[in-house]
Amino acid sequence: YFAVEDHKLAVLGDKGINAVVPENYWSGICDGILQSFKDKRACEGIVKAIHQVGAELEKFFPSKADDQNELPNTISYDD
Repeated sequence: YFAVEDHKLAVLGDKGINAVVPENYWSGICDGILQSFKDKRACEGIVKAIHQVGAELEKFFPSKADDQNELPNTISYDD
């Protein structure tokens, strides 16, 4: 979640994900994203965070050949 005008962000995992990732995992991801914004490299920081989270989750939730995408791949905008 990015609240650009308020200069806030949040990365949240569900109950199952939070049960397996390290305790302060999400705050570390947020810290990296915030630093990338400060460094004027926001896009790179977001992409890096996505890759880091993907690699971490792959350890616990590996893809399977018969997996189906259950959610749409769209971005929500709230004006």
